[in-house]
Parts: sequence; structure tokens; C-alpha cells
Amino acid sequence: MTVPSDVTEHLRAHFPSSDVDELLELLATVTDSPRLQRCIAFGARGDLAGFRSLCELVEIDYRDLIVAGEYSRDLRQLYDFTKPIPEARLDSDGPAADTTPTSNDS
Repeated sequence: MTVPSDVTEHLRAHFPSSDVDELLELLATVTDSPRLQRCIAFGARGDLAGFRSLCELVEIDYRDLIVAGEYSRDLRQLYDFTKPIPEARLDSDGPAADTTPTSNDS
């Protein structure tokens, strides 16, 4: 099984370099779905224990993994990981739009 390049780049940016090869191997072992691999990598938010927990979750119920990776706590979908991580953000202004408040926002 292979891991998409955007997932590899995300892991390299958010996890210690000494752990990345092991995480890539684990990721490729637990699922061959790019969407689920993205949900694990992104949903772990740089936490090794969280990464391993999400790898276990994919085997229990992949739908819970999608919620953990793509949805907010109030169950609004924020990401669509059928797309590469840099393009996955959902909002009215398009992918990965800047949501920083401006002086015009009230």
C-alpha cells in the first residue's frame, strides 16, 4: 500500500523526523484509503499517541475516524479529505481560504 505525497509531507511537518518512517509504515498497513490516511494524519494533530489511537479506530469504525479528521466538535464538516490536505478545507471562499478576521468583520 502507498501513502499519498501530501500525507507524507504533513507527517514530516507535524511529527518528529525520527518517527515519520514508522508512522508511514503503520499508516500504509492499517488502510489503503487515501481519505482515511489523511484523516489519521490530520486528526492526530502532531500527537503520536493520538496517531496510534486513530490507526486503531479505523479498524473499529472508519466513520468515527472521518468525524475525527474532517468535522468540528459541533459536527460541522470543515475538511473533505477525498482531496489532498492543502485543498481539503471547506469554506465559502474556496479551499484553504484565509479565515483571519479583518477590521471590517463585526
